[in-house]
Amino acid sequence: MLARFGALLEPECQPLRSEPLGQLAEVVTARRTLLRDPTTTTSRTKSLSLDLLKRQATLRLEHIGRQIKAADACAGALLAADPLLARRFAVLTSIPGVGGATAVALIADMPELGRMDAKQAAPLASPEPGAAARARCVAAVPTCARRSACPPWWPCASTRTSAPGSSP
Repeated sequence: MLARFGALLEPECQPLRSEPLGQLAEVVTARRTLLRDPTTTTSRTKSLSLDLLKRQATLRLEHIGRQIKAADACAGALLAADPLLARRFAVLTSIPGVGGATAVALIADMPELGRMDAKQAAPLASPEPGAAARARCVAAVPTCARRSACPPWWPCASTRTSAPGSSP
């Protein structure tokens, strides 16, 4: 079925993530995990009665803070080492309201930025489930050469405005 899909729609091959971009994505994922830890630790600390456990929780919070700073430093080093990533970071941080952490997350999570127009990029940032996957498909196959080969729910150009489950 996948071979038939590929033969009918002939999607463009997308380049693989570069090694620095893959490493940046790992750092962003680790940082996100670390950002959840203080909330958990603080909530748990409120119910502790032993001084030892309270001290350990305080030390844990300090350690998490150091790890987040280390992740930020690592992300900065990765950006500085790759001119393309550094350029994307500079462009994103020049936008009012976009800070360093947000820019790094956008670069890691949306490698398509800079290669597509605003209409194609907007669904990638949408909170709607599945919007990013549909947007990537639309970007890969902007028009449907064989409309009859597309299922009614496929987000190609011929059915993009149709509601799911309805015919165009």
